[in-house]
Order: sequence, then structure tokens, then C-alpha cells
Amino acid sequence: EDCSPAALAEAAKLGDKIALGCWDGIGRMLATAMMNTCWLLNPEAIVIGGGVARAGDLLFTPFR
Repeated sequence: EDCSPAALAEAAKLGDKIALGCWDGIGRMLATAMMNTCWLLNPEAIVIGGGVARAGDLLFTPFR
């Protein structure tokens, strides 16, 4: 099986509950990591790019 971000996003968009759960967990963990980074380093900006960012709301809804 293809476990790339694109394949995981496609499965989630088709309603796969495991894929949806993965994106929810990824978004929450990424948000926690970014929050800790902001407290530690006080960056002016954080850029999230690549295949993971192409997931759109699948990633950014739990991230928010």
C-alpha cells in the first residue's frame, strides 16, 4: 500500500475512518510541536509545505 501523504489524503476524502483518524492525529501533534517551537524560539513565521500541506483542511482543521 502507498502510505504517502497524497494517498492518505485521498483515502480520507473517500471517507476512510483510519485515514481520517491519522490526519486528525497528525494535525494535533503538529499543532503541539509548533506551539512549543513558538514558545521556545519565538519565530516570525512558520511555513508548512510539501505533500502534507496539500492535504488542506484534513490537516489544518485539527491543527487550528
